Amino acid sequence: MIPFFKAFIDDKELKEITSVFDGGWLTTGSKNTIFENNFLKIFNFKDYFSSSVNSNTAGLHLVLDSYGFPKDSEVIVPSMTFTACAASIIYSGLKPVIADVNDENLIDAETIERNITKKTVAVMVVHFAGKTANIDEINSICKAKKIKVIEDCAHALPAKYNDGSWVGSKGNPCIFSFYSNKTMTTGEGGMIITNDEELNNLYRKKRSHGMSKNAMDRFTSSSNKWEYDVDKLGYKYNLTDIAAAIGIAQLKKLFLGQKLRSNVHRKYKTELINSGLWHTSCASLKGMHSHHLFQIRSLTDKNFRDRLIKMFEKHNIGYSVHYKPLHQLRMWKNYANSSENYPNSNKHFSGCISLPIYPEMPDTHIKKVTEVIKANI
Repeated sequence: MIPFFKAFIDDKELKEITSVFDGGWLTTGSKNTIFENNFLKIFNFKDYFSSSVNSNTAGLHLVLDSYGFPKDSEVIVPSMTFTACAASIIYSGLKPVIADVNDENLIDAETIERNITKKTVAVMVVHFAGKTANIDEINSICKAKKIKVIEDCAHALPAKYNDGSWVGSKGNPCIFSFYSNKTMTTGEGGMIITNDEELNNLYRKKRSHGMSKNAMDRFTSSSNKWEYDVDKLGYKYNLTDIAAAIGIAQLKKLFLGQKLRSNVHRKYKTELINSGLWHTSCASLKGMHSHHLFQIRSLTDKNFRDRLIKMFEKHNIGYSVHYKPLHQLRMWKNYANSSENYPNSNKHFSGCISLPIYPEMPDTHIKKVTEVIKANI
């Protein structure tokens, strides 16, 4: 079996988890504080704040919810993304407006501009597969129109924008994912970062039912341990210390993991260089691709993906498809913009397939995957 993904874990994660068990406090506590601080430190985000959450989806919802936008306001979201993005908009009492993407499967300034209406309050930028969107151009347009920009960075850790700065450094709320197949994992989990301390305090309160005092404070306070207040509607979005412990260990090898995935990406490109297949675009010279995904698509053969899937299954090779566009899903069809034809989203989905990629992928597995691909072109 060649898995689609294999987590980059060893006894360091186990050691961190054991320390949580030894301490006896399993839910949100001191390990979360260490994890949140370390996340900022590795990128040298000195003037930023962080809030761990139990998923990227929870983070997206908290950010939208905390802005307090008028109900039924519109948020632009790319069609080429996971359903959670649009769902988080609905959770917040807002309306998703589904936009097409460019040839690189990224939302861009042109598609944003043609979807802006008087009700538009925010744009959700999704950095796709590990490559970053042109955030400076998007920020410029949205700032002029007083529209918030929210960055879904689930695929972009670690990654750099085209000017060489780290994802998360442009002043927008950024939400990262630590789901099991992401570039680093806590099993389930996510992180919000922001340069707005007031908003960050609100995220922290809302992630734990809107309570004025979290569970650890209530149990460790020297007096009035039980006393708390609730002045905001909150949710159950906190991250456990067990998950945070895994994250502490994972952060230490984040850049090594990116380097190793980059090597897998390079070897795939070398093996498939004359295949005539489209593959996930690389970052600019100054940018950094996280290499979360490596995708291919035939530009001429409409049956290529179906044929390849059958062969992958025959040879026990893992694969995935990212994504079926939102505008094609039954839940979201009514939110599609009637003036959009979605040519780029449709073109991408018509034959894309994501190949196995993970840090410790053996060369023999890369060779086997590419042999099967070339035999079916």
